[in-house]
Amino acid sequence: MKINSNTNRDGSTEALSGSKQMVETIAQMMSADKRPNFHEWWRDSGEWFDKDHTTKKDSKRLKMVLGDNYLKNGFCYWNSQMTAHFGDEYQYYEGYAVGEAKIPLEHAWLVKDGKVVDPTWGKKGFDYFGVAIPHAYVRKQVEKTGQANDLLGRYWWDKKQDKKPKGKKKISGYKIL
Repeated sequence: MKINSNTNRDGSTEALSGSKQMVETIAQMMSADKRPNFHEWWRDSGEWFDKDHTTKKDSKRLKMVLGDNYLKNGFCYWNSQMTAHFGDEYQYYEGYAVGEAKIPLEHAWLVKDGKVVDPTWGKKGFDYFGVAIPHAYVRKQVEKTGQANDLLGRYWWDKKQDKKPKGKKKISGYKIL
């Protein structure tokens, strides 16, 4: 399925963004492989956002939670996961976004009331395309590892595993214990 435009939350459309085009291109390249395709899932499950909409109130909260890491490049997973971990008002997202480099980069951000709140790039970020990862999943991973890492691939894999039938399987008449 080729995507030619972004559909915004209000139903309007515009030219395909760089971040969404990146995911679409990779999904198309991988489509010949008949195994489950992470990038097709990402493309089909993802949401597009135009730019950062951090308010002064958000900035205050982010500074309180993140301290010196607020608006510090290279800490997007930490900044976004820690903020989402300590407050349900922000939804955690991972995907591609465009910032100062002007090319789509893997990135993590937050969404509040349908708008991007980026604790790493702030107003320098725009053109976001990613997938929401539930709070419970983010918390579980942070508590399990004690670290903030990219979660999108792991989340996809775990969701895929959850859809497999549970129970004992038979192969060639033998029961697997």
